[in-house]
Amino acid sequence: METKILYVSPHLDDVLLSMAQNIKNEIANNANVTIATFFSEGNTATRSLYESRRKDDVCTISKIGAKALHMGFTDSYFRDSRFCNYSSIMFHKECTETQLFNDIQKKLRELLICGKYAICYIPLGVGGHVDHNIIFHAGRQLAEEMNDIDFRFYADMPYALISESIDFRIAEMFGYKTHEYTFRPLLDNNFHFLKTYCNDDADRERSSCLFKADYNTYKSLPLTHEGEYFPVKIVIEKDFDKAELIATYKSELPDLFGNETNQINAAEQYFMFQAENNSSIRYVKNNMSDSKDYCARIIKNGKYTIMQTDTIWYDDTTKSLYNQVYFLFEKLRVLGCMYNLAPQGYRYCFQAEDIFEAEIFYSGDDSEGDFLKRFIPRLTSPDCKIRLAPSPDGRIGIRAKFLLKAIETPDGKKYHINEQGTIDCESFEVHVSEHCNLKCKQCCNSSPFNKPRFLSPEEVRDMFTFVKANLNPDVIKISGGEPMLNPHLGEIINIIKDLFPKTPLRITSNGLLFKRLKEEDFSRLDQLWISNYSSMPVPDSTIEKIRNLAQKYEIVLNIKEVQEFSNVISEEKLTQTKAEDSFRNCWMRHRCLIIRNNRFYLCTRAAYIDSYLKTRHNLDTDYSVRDGILLNDPDFKNKALELLNRNKPINTCVYCFGNTGSSFPSTQMKM
Repeated sequence: METKILYVSPHLDDVLLSMAQNIKNEIANNANVTIATFFSEGNTATRSLYESRRKDDVCTISKIGAKALHMGFTDSYFRDSRFCNYSSIMFHKECTETQLFNDIQKKLRELLICGKYAICYIPLGVGGHVDHNIIFHAGRQLAEEMNDIDFRFYADMPYALISESIDFRIAEMFGYKTHEYTFRPLLDNNFHFLKTYCNDDADRERSSCLFKADYNTYKSLPLTHEGEYFPVKIVIEKDFDKAELIATYKSELPDLFGNETNQINAAEQYFMFQAENNSSIRYVKNNMSDSKDYCARIIKNGKYTIMQTDTIWYDDTTKSLYNQVYFLFEKLRVLGCMYNLAPQGYRYCFQAEDIFEAEIFYSGDDSEGDFLKRFIPRLTSPDCKIRLAPSPDGRIGIRAKFLLKAIETPDGKKYHINEQGTIDCESFEVHVSEHCNLKCKQCCNSSPFNKPRFLSPEEVRDMFTFVKANLNPDVIKISGGEPMLNPHLGEIINIIKDLFPKTPLRITSNGLLFKRLKEEDFSRLDQLWISNYSSMPVPDSTIEKIRNLAQKYEIVLNIKEVQEFSNVISEEKLTQTKAEDSFRNCWMRHRCLIIRNNRFYLCTRAAYIDSYLKTRHNLDTDYSVRDGILLNDPDFKNKALELLNRNKPINTCVYCFGNTGSSFPSTQMKM
């Protein structure tokens, strides 16, 4: 009986550039192979070109005995003006095309069911192309639903030729690396398609910057030994000698390689570089029948679970227990981040404080157990149930269950008043200093335009006395502005910890003024988040001091390398439709609750919008007044619940992109 196999191709060449030899071998073994290309259309101006490309595609695919299907979706370059060059197409980190994703997933599901396919090959999304990303996430989600189909992932050519690109994708999707990376600048990969796609100096500079940012992000991930606990079946084809087939793509070949000889040379250059750096391709995993259950991917209804059989382990026992636990939670953070979930149509992400049940495996040593009992509560919410258990082989490991407080319940509401009479919420933040020592161009809190203002210890005490009577946050964040500008920061830390002794307390800072924080005050923190901006980086000596102190006092440390900002505040009023889209996709309305000027707000944008518009555009508005609830309102809790549970934009949204804004390199303004 013949095996029916479906290859999913984002564009009219991707599968054969990536998997031609594999397809030949399968057809030789009597497989019935179909290649379905999803983004097979351009625009009106390119109609004749795409007709030619589709003919080339049918001709080429028929040469190896396969069948071609064209699904009729529009290529990113022609459907959205945001996707106009290499950097915007390949490094677009958030998918806001929810309807497109849903349509593609529906079409793919129908295709698999009607075609009765036994095997389905999906692009891994190497390189990050926005179209490949959508297909990858649609297929990955279906892999969790359709257990009767063997889903496999293939490395996308030509992007897989770029050094470390496959490993970066694995780190991005699954939260670990398989070897120590060797950095090679993007444009040192001397491939024809890079020269063609990076079409001006600004695009080349931005692409290089973003590629380096990826390297900096993934290099710090924990090392996982080759082949162990690998989450999915990934097939990488080593036979790149496809000159005869590639030449058939007459309309596309020149842009990719110049000619077929260039492509073969590029492959040889790539493998030579890989061999020199001891990182040869190693991910052919066709024997992992249980891979579809990895990390459960139970994200429906706001739940996410690491199943027992897929406990995440840390292997390098030469590191301190502090570092081992930190890296375990870093894996969890990557797995549940917005970037991984948004392309699947989910409008939220998971943080450590969303864990409601955690099982930690360790050697059984009493000193290790005592450390874990102290440290884990600093990562999780006060309500999290924590269980310590002996590890089967002495390694440190974790199994966790997540739940969002902001997820809709059967009656449509997200937030409720708990048994203690307060509202459970994900976080609450306080801006103890509204101005900053930096002038970041796209600052989400408009700090460069705020007048110097500090909260006094008395104001903080009054605020958190009110919060304690009305809210139950998973984590409390001291932010700004730059919080370390406030001369009373130590006293403020003590006030908050006295009122909320079990709730994790976090400071978010740019780190440049860290020396102002006294060591005894630092020791009372639970978490320190450092935003290390490329436009004004923290000195290495300061970073080293912060790391040492964090480990000394068992404080959770997260140093985020920030290479770019998302554009948050719109300089022009948005349409109501765009405001609704911004609100619908915005996770900040659940994680940035704030009190300012004796009013309670969903987010920091609402708290600052009036002063920002006045300073920047001399506009007199009352959005902050209308979007905030007075703390002395006798019906505060009910009005707060109504605000938290609303499904329509607040007034401020007409000037806010939320999570949907474009990204720009980190830049300091001259003011």
